[in-house]
Amino acid sequence: MIPQIFSWGQLQISQETMQAILAYHQIFPPFLRIMAQFGPKIRQELPGCNPFHSYRHTETNGTNDTEEMLPKHHNFEIAYTLQFMEKNNRNRGDPWSLRQTGIYQQTTSGNHQSTWIFLHMSQSARMVLEKAIREHLMCLVGSHSPMTFHGLLIEATMSNWVEYVQNLDAQLRNLDEKACFAKIGAMRRNDYCVSCSDIQKLQKLKQKILTTSLALRSCLDVAIKLREQTCTLEEFENTTKSSTVRGILHTYCASIRKHQQSTKMMIERLQGTFDLLSNIIQYRSIEDLRSISKASEKHMEFLNEVTMRIRNDNQASAVVVSKTHQDAKTMKALTITATSLFPASLIATIFSSSLVQVKQDSDSGGQSTRLVVADQFWIYVVITLAATMITLGCTRLLQH
Repeated sequence: MIPQIFSWGQLQISQETMQAILAYHQIFPPFLRIMAQFGPKIRQELPGCNPFHSYRHTETNGTNDTEEMLPKHHNFEIAYTLQFMEKNNRNRGDPWSLRQTGIYQQTTSGNHQSTWIFLHMSQSARMVLEKAIREHLMCLVGSHSPMTFHGLLIEATMSNWVEYVQNLDAQLRNLDEKACFAKIGAMRRNDYCVSCSDIQKLQKLKQKILTTSLALRSCLDVAIKLREQTCTLEEFENTTKSSTVRGILHTYCASIRKHQQSTKMMIERLQGTFDLLSNIIQYRSIEDLRSISKASEKHMEFLNEVTMRIRNDNQASAVVVSKTHQDAKTMKALTITATSLFPASLIATIFSSSLVQVKQDSDSGGQSTRLVVADQFWIYVVITLAATMITLGCTRLLQH
């Protein structure tokens, strides 16, 4: 058994040791292609299209040029990759992972003693192997077929396919329920939330189903080739010791074909779910755009009304400003006129009052006159200056 630390890591064996094993047992070259599938990886790869290789040697007279000639101490060699699903026990992401086991068998003619090489055997298959060794199942030479081990390993990986396909169907059923029962149009309060993330989930699920379909086809090819090898061995040895193995392989093939039919139906259902979810998202997007467009139209109407009001207010303000400007011009003209006439008015007022009087000169015999200022004239000057100062002071105070 050659293990891996993890499923995408290197095989835990040195190159020199592996070369020594290959040379000592004269292992046929196709096994190297099986080993190449267990190198380091950075992403999940699709299952190979040719997972099974076998060579058989029979005694011939050398007249059959088409028959594969191998060393005479070999009866047959088998090498294949067996795909299976296994729980990865991770706390996040998909709980299932696609695993593979590489199996090589070399059976010596006559005594049916076999040499086995296992690459990265699953835990369940390892337990089956250890139990078989403890019970000396393979040690009873002549009582069991050399193909018995293959039946046990196939049977150990069969049950997980049922649970995994059911898990895929449950994921698709949840998304399909959302697509079938989501309300058309805008999302309501208790409605299903349909978004682009559901489309992404469908795409991821589709990739898983397609990968599962390829893995199932690979498993079916391996089982069919093993069944053919078993029948050939029984015919060659004229024995029915492999009937149990044939029964296991027949059941395994029927189970794999059932899973293939399930994945095929899931792909068809998934496409319908994908189309329906896409249409719902598209329709809701159109409805949302329509609602946004209506809201934008109402908002534009409101803005137009506000603009018209502002325009009317501006026009009214312009009329008021124009009228105020005209009134200011009129007031300015009146002020200038009043200011220009103020000295004359002041003089006329003073001369018409008793503060300044015209008296005849007694020395000239009444022929000439003169102006006489009253004794109270200083009161007028003082009061006028005080009133002027008070007026100017009030004006300055109002300005501040």
